[in-house]
Parts: sequence; C-alpha cells; structure tokens
Amino acid sequence: KYRPRGVTEFETVSRMSFLQYKQYIAEGDTVIVCRGHDKMWPVQVERGKLIQVRGGAVRHEALIGVEYGSKVTTSNGKSWVLVLHPTPELWTMVLPHRTQILYSTNISLITLQLGLRPGSKVIECGTGSGSLSHALARTVAPNGHLYTFEFHEQRARIASEEFACHGLPDVVTLTHRDVCRNGFGMEGVADAVFLDVPKPWEAVESAKVAMKGHGCRICSFSPCLEQVQRTREALQQCGFVDIDVLECLQRPFEIRQCALAVPNMGLGQTNMGLGQTNMGLGQTNVEVGQTNVGLGQTNVGLGQTNVGVGQTNVGVGLTEDDCCPRKRLCDTSGACQTSGDSHVTEDDSAVDVVGAGENYSSTRDTHLPAEKEPAYQDQKKLVHPTQSSITVQTAQPCRAIPGHTGFLTFATLSAVEAAESHS
Repeated sequence: KYRPRGVTEFETVSRMSFLQYKQYIAEGDTVIVCRGHDKMWPVQVERGKLIQVRGGAVRHEALIGVEYGSKVTTSNGKSWVLVLHPTPELWTMVLPHRTQILYSTNISLITLQLGLRPGSKVIECGTGSGSLSHALARTVAPNGHLYTFEFHEQRARIASEEFACHGLPDVVTLTHRDVCRNGFGMEGVADAVFLDVPKPWEAVESAKVAMKGHGCRICSFSPCLEQVQRTREALQQCGFVDIDVLECLQRPFEIRQCALAVPNMGLGQTNMGLGQTNMGLGQTNVEVGQTNVGLGQTNVGLGQTNVGVGQTNVGVGLTEDDCCPRKRLCDTSGACQTSGDSHVTEDDSAVDVVGAGENYSSTRDTHLPAEKEPAYQDQKKLVHPTQSSITVQTAQPCRAIPGHTGFLTFATLSAVEAAESHS
C-alpha cells in the first residue's frame, strides 16, 4: 500500500481528478478522510499540516505515497483514518455548503431524465456549491462538456478554483453571468439544460435558443409549487411538450421481528381440536377433580369455553374470582347472599354453570367493578394462553423521514419550435 520500488517522487505524478481513479496520493491532491459513514471531510494534502482526530493526529507527509483506500494510523498509534479517493457522490456528502445543494437521489433522477451520456453537452444555470456540477462533468466526460453559469461573483470564483483543483478544467467551463437578465449567450449548443435559479421562467426562452433542436430536454429545480406553476406556463408558451413534475423522496424502512399470537377461531383450535377436546376421550370438564374443573383453576368459571353459553373461550385465562365478581358478597358458609342467579360455589361446582351464563351476563354490569370492565368488553379478543405465538419479520417505515427538497420539472422541445428558434 505504500511507495512501490522505482518511484521516488510522488509529487511529480499526474494530479488527482474526479474523472479517473488515481492509485497513490501526491501533494496537492484532495482526499476524503473517513472515520465512519457519517464522519468524513475533505483534505488537500500539503506538507507541514496535520489531520486532527480523536486519539491523535496524522501528518500530511505520512499520506504522500500512500495508496488511496488505505488505513493510516495516527502518530501515537492510538487511532486511525481512512484516506479515500474523491468521487462526485462522496464530494456531495463533504463539500463546503455555499448554497443549498442537490443530493444523489435527485442527481441520479436528473441524469436519467435528461438522457445524459458521455459526449453530451449540458448547460447548468446556477453552479452554487458545485454538487451537481461534479456529477454532470463525470457523466459527459471525456468528449462532452458542461457549461455552468453563476451570477454570484464570489461563488463563481470559488467554484472555478475547485474545478481546477479537481482536474475538471477540460470538461467544465464556468461563466459569471446573470442568465435570467442577459441570457446564456449561446445558440444551438446544448443537448440539455438545467435551471436552478429563483425565477426559472425568465430563463426558459434563452434555454430554448441554446438547445440544438428537437428532442432536447430541460429540467428546472424549484422548492416551491408556485415556481413550478409559472415555469410550466413559460414552457408551454415556448413550445415545450411532455411536461412532467416529479418529487424524489427517500422513505427508509426498518426490518423488525414481532410476535403475533395465534388467534383462536373456535373449531380446530387448541380446546376444540381433534383429540384435544375437553368434552371427550376421558377429558371432560364435568368430572370433579379434573384439571380444568377444580376451584381456582384457570379454565373454571362462568362462560366456560367447552361448556356452552355460545361464547367460545370467553372464560379462558380468567380465575374464579374474575368469573364470579359477586364472590365477595358470599358469606363464610359458602352460600351466596343474593338470590335468583345460579352461582358456582364449593358445594355445587359446575352444576349450574350452563344455566348461569345467560343470567350472569344480564346482571354482570351492575356488580362488576369499573376496573374489570375492559376484560369483558374485549372478551372476543382474548387469545388462549396455551397457544404459541408466531415470530415474523415486518418492514415498517421509519418515523423520521427526510422532508421535501424540491420539485423537478422536465420538458422536451418540440420539433416545430426547434425549427422556428433556429430559422
């Protein structure tokens, strides 16, 4: 990964470029220092400077002659950094923001919709921070060209210096010019035009003149829908067709595991399945002493599943006190103080269970405490406690979704208007 034999001066090796990969780092190159996916920043290699990171520092001299993609340790050996070759995608993530920028999701859609390829000639109105410019330059290289315009003088100067440092002067031509007022000053040159200005409708006519002819595409980026409406009207008046407005948003999903309880649908389930019914094969719940009959057991009480009452599994999972909320009214002798309704006690066990279901349901609202109401109101949603749950994987959208960035308006120049603009 370090200086190979026979090569002593890496400073004389060709300069770094965004258009092609270079193997070894030389002084003056731009490298992407990486400490993690969300911890990256650009560095221009110069002798005498340091890269400060948590746990130590890396001298720029230590990077000269190192292969791109290497892991370089700090001077004290306690930390490290990765030195990556810059690409338009990485540059979008680490560039210094002078304006709002376009990210890879929108850039990829713009490149696709404009039909760009090596050899294409593109006009960009609004250089800004140069995020889209680097991607367009790589797409049209080596035989194509990017003509980019910036009305702000200081931003134009800084962008021009970056293009020269990144090895793009042969592919990119930057002009300081207010296109909305003075036009592009070009005619029949571009295969596609991109507009990223506050008033794109003012540059549509000039963009039409700068296009080669029929089939050329135009794209306008606007954050507000009112801008889109006015731009659409200007495109229609200038003879553009196939006008589409798109919004590109990322919607990340999270893969999670969750446990779903198996619903008890009655016949065929645990207490009603073949060979497992509690009414046959010596497992009836009527016999005293069986598991599901004794006092205090889980499946004993009014509204028993396999006894009747027409409420499957209503009593499943309820104790004797839950099934008999009036038990607190019974005296010490086991006799219930209220009359008229059948009641399960130690003496009668399950004898009156069948007849008690209907009477109990008609009077339970009067005697049932308020905190126990939800258990009876949601009794149809109860799941048998002995049934196992199913573990499944689900894809759920994240709560934090990236917000709106802008609208992309695409259109195509018609053949009639193309002929008139160049006649």
